[in-house]
Amino acid sequence: MDKSLHKENKFLSAQKDSEHVGFASLCDWFISNDQRLIHKTKVIYEYFGINTNIFSLGDLNDHSFKLKIIN
Repeated sequence: MDKSLHKENKFLSAQKDSEHVGFASLCDWFISNDQRLIHKTKVIYEYFGINTNIFSLGDLNDHSFKLKIIN
């Protein structure tokens, strides 16, 4: 892959991630399958006192996650 194309793809990916994190800060849930993004989001939300719940896709299959939804 061309080096400049790789840099552009990384930039676009980071831009989409930041949009995802920003929009989700206004929601009840943030859900992603990207563990690095989940970690970064937890740090950002904790720093700014954002109460959005953060979940991975794997959490959706977890029994305790289903209990959180019901309660």
